[in-house]
Amino acid sequence: MSAVRALASFVAFACVLLVGARAEAHAVGLSQATYAVNGASVEAQMTLARGEMLGAVPELDPLHTGAIDAAAIDAARPALARVFATQLEITRDGAACPVSLVDVAMAEEDGLRLTLRGTCPAAARGPAQVNAGFLDALSHGHRQIAKLGGSEQVLFRDHTRFDLVADDAPTPRTAAPAGLSFFAFVRMGIEHILSGYDHLLFLFALILVGGRFRSVALVITAFTVAHSVSLAAAALGLLAPSPRIVKPAIALSIA
Repeated sequence: MSAVRALASFVAFACVLLVGARAEAHAVGLSQATYAVNGASVEAQMTLARGEMLGAVPELDPLHTGAIDAAAIDAARPALARVFATQLEITRDGAACPVSLVDVAMAEEDGLRLTLRGTCPAAARGPAQVNAGFLDALSHGHRQIAKLGGSEQVLFRDHTRFDLVADDAPTPRTAAPAGLSFFAFVRMGIEHILSGYDHLLFLFALILVGGRFRSVALVITAFTVAHSVSLAAAALGLLAPSPRIVKPAIALSIA
């Protein structure tokens, strides 16, 4: 029986390595953004991970190397504008505010920083109605931590609309979902695990060698809590280790 378990563990471990190599450690699905009214314009600046950008805008990596450089960014600007600028809808006093892609730059820790601007009529003075429709183009379950003046909201596919007044104080159009609470991040960690085949195969390997139910339950719980804590720390800017450190550390922890 022990030989069968060892063989099954080896097969599961090999599957984890194969899936992980193709998925590059499974994208987290988190981004940060700041939205603000600046005179007659509404500006948005957001930072997204490389994996998210490659999934939403394949033109950034036409040769499928998994890397993004300055030349690729310049060539992909029309595609970036199509995905983000045209799907960021802004209105003010009932008039549309055409959105343009102002700048794209490489961000620290393997990401891209986008700057978008909606130009509203000069006479507009009321709140700006914003619809972050581009979230539909990102990975399922993606969460954007949005700074709206003095507060923050978590935006996702079913909650993309909010109002932004001239003094940057947000007024939600609908009841806001759970904010930056501990339980919101626990839920995000669970969704992240269930949407990644590499995670599920790794847990399957743990079950095969884990022994008793209590031991397996403790290992899986610790795995889920660790993911939730890491997501919270990254989203709040408390911890941002380099991928050059994280990826070897993941392999070392499995070994």
